[in-house]
Amino acid sequence: MPIANYLQGDSNFWGTELNLDVTATSFLNVLTGFDYVRAELTDGTPLPRIAPMRGRFGLDFHYKNLNVNPEFVAVGDQDRVFTNETRTPGYGLFNIGGTYVIPSKHFANIFSVNAFNLNNKLYFNHISFIKDISPEIGRGVRFGYTIRFY
Repeated sequence: MPIANYLQGDSNFWGTELNLDVTATSFLNVLTGFDYVRAELTDGTPLPRIAPMRGRFGLDFHYKNLNVNPEFVAVGDQDRVFTNETRTPGYGLFNIGGTYVIPSKHFANIFSVNAFNLNNKLYFNHISFIKDISPEIGRGVRFGYTIRFY
């Protein structure tokens, strides 16, 4: 692992984050999002570990106590890199989550399942310190149970 001595310098950050949630029907919402950051020293040198452009498109199906949320996430290449930093190729991921809630008077039982990286894409997270030696997790499923008191 390389050792780096980060020093403070004058820099500029520009960015945007946009989100849109549209109610299509009483059972369906369309969710979109976009974010981008450009960060550089005042001499124009890109700063290290800056996240690449990212876009999301998802749906929120809901009926009574059931929610299902498929989404596609697209991440662009990061080729604006600092000295000795390597570029990271873009990627696309497909995820789906779902919850079922059993409410009662003073608490709610919440059962959830999240399936991530369903296309089993080999990808690297540009902001990770170990991105050059370790990819992100492949296809997986996570189950959960939560009790909320109120």
